[in-house]
Amino acid sequence: MGLHIKNTTNASCGIFGEQISVSNAIDGCYGILSTAIGGSNSDTYQSATGLAGMAGRAQTSIGLFGGKHIGSFVPTNFAGVYGSETWNTPSFYNYSGLYAGYFYGKVRVTNGIYATVLSPSASASPSGQGGTTFLSDRGESVTDKLGRVQALQFLRYDPTEETGATRNIPTDDEIDSMSPSELDSLVRAIGPIEPERYLSPVQYGLDANQLKAVYPELVYEDANGNVSINYVEMVPLLVQSINELKAELAELKGTSAKKEKAKTETTGIEDNVSDIDMVRMDQNKPNPFSESTVISLNIPAETQTASIIIYDMSGKQVQSIAVTERGKTDITVYARDLSAGMYIYALVVDGKVEVTRRMIVSRG
Repeated sequence: MGLHIKNTTNASCGIFGEQISVSNAIDGCYGILSTAIGGSNSDTYQSATGLAGMAGRAQTSIGLFGGKHIGSFVPTNFAGVYGSETWNTPSFYNYSGLYAGYFYGKVRVTNGIYATVLSPSASASPSGQGGTTFLSDRGESVTDKLGRVQALQFLRYDPTEETGATRNIPTDDEIDSMSPSELDSLVRAIGPIEPERYLSPVQYGLDANQLKAVYPELVYEDANGNVSINYVEMVPLLVQSINELKAELAELKGTSAKKEKAKTETTGIEDNVSDIDMVRMDQNKPNPFSESTVISLNIPAETQTASIIIYDMSGKQVQSIAVTERGKTDITVYARDLSAGMYIYALVVDGKVEVTRRMIVSRG
């Protein structure tokens, strides 16, 4: 331990650092500079902390406080707390605006985020570094990709579940009476004991392996094998997926309207053709649906077997409906048998896929 200062007065500061310049021309100004450095470049340490703040038991307790100085000078760039992955960062101080906290690099957060999180944005102009591209111009369906990723509910990990050890978490009074070395030993023995113990053990997330298969740049794994997902950058993908679904729904509605109009204008020609040797499967109506939907078919009389197979967006078969009638017939699909989402359904006649379409199950 480099320095340990303890103050027990009513109004106390363990360490108070203040740096005031009488000149406006200064390159750097540090109230307190704390750096954790090993003995040599060859030394390896399990952990190193430049500055650590621990909040004790109090009505208002803050481990580390950073705030804008109140005065006549209003800074252009300000951050109460600045965090960086490296010391010599090219963009050090190169940010615009006032922030309670500003972080340059990846940030790992556990057990929820209780704050407004800002992430860098981009314009549609290719003038930025590396240029920008509309996802819709890349010829790929974000909806299809995200459809292969499942949401999960899981319990927060507790190492004592594997070891069978008793996780005896001390009370706040016991923690306050511990010395720094005793507290350090306790944390090393039983793991973190701070706010996590007050949070619900139930959490929600995405299957990291499934997401990595479609968007590997959103999944990170550290040297210890801990896997994290960049949920902030998933927001644009979700917006794009919604836009794709809206466009597809508009197209389906437009196609359905055109078919109805053509059917009216031909006055029975379509029915005459359908009664001959023609396989037909119309778009389900209504679509989307929340209770039931009807698929109109035409199955030639000489057909041996016919069925409708429904798949989820990951390609997994979720339902098979045998079509026993021949000629013009209808098949009803019920939403209670499916989860909310988009599905692909195919008409299979004598072992051959003849027609495929999409349906959307909604809740509400």
